[in-house]
Amino acid sequence: RVLDTRARSSTSGFARMPPEVVDRVVAAVERDLRDGTWDARHGRLRKFAEYDAGLRLVVSNSA
Repeated sequence: RVLDTRARSSTSGFARMPPEVVDRVVAAVERDLRDGTWDARHGRLRKFAEYDAGLRLVVSNSA
């Protein structure tokens, strides 16, 4: 969801990045999708019905 502005703003990693870094990342992903670089590197992921990227929130209530 890197290309979706609303999704990026809801992701802490992107929300904490300086805007110029976000712009650079978005431009790189757009370019890689357009020219086929992304598919060459990661196209196998398109075959998955779902993908668990492993993001977890762990909360402890111990004293």
